[in-house]
Amino acid sequence: MTVRVFEDDPNIAGDDKLFRRIARTWIHWDEHGNATISSAAFRDEELSVNIESVMARDGRPPADAIRKYPGYGLAAITASHARSLNQRVAPDPLDEEPSHGVVYGPKKRGGIAGKLRDGAEWIVTPTANEWLRTGVAAEKPPPRRAAVASGTDWPTSPCRRARLARSWWTRPRASSSSTPFRR
Repeated sequence: MTVRVFEDDPNIAGDDKLFRRIARTWIHWDEHGNATISSAAFRDEELSVNIESVMARDGRPPADAIRKYPGYGLAAITASHARSLNQRVAPDPLDEEPSHGVVYGPKKRGGIAGKLRDGAEWIVTPTANEWLRTGVAAEKPPPRRAAVASGTDWPTSPCRRARLARSWWTRPRASSSSTPFRR
């Protein structure tokens, strides 16, 4: 497997927006139905983006970046914001996507992914209705925060319930008169 290394391209202006598709697994919904982006959306070392200036040159609107991805949202960061976090911004045109680019650099340590997320703005915000309409509800249950907001304090995941049920804290304690409890 060859390792690709990208050099920062000075032809991509600092105020150029870099569009990132936001998968539904990277979206957190609050109790009011508002979508927020998870930092997981920005953790890839080779972060795939669409470059605004190339899309504009080709006469394409930003929403064109997600036309084949129903249920996805679209967020944007600026090239200068990525560079301020020691990331390199480079074009990486593909046959099917000439505006494709890469934000390259380590993101898992030092909170880089979170800082990229904090600098992102929604371009196309998914709605809770769209989330349901695209069949996501059948694939994945709503986030656990929904259970907490509804007043349910028991974990919603069957695996989590099983882990808690057999955890050390819920096991009976040995009395001083009996044999000590062994794990």
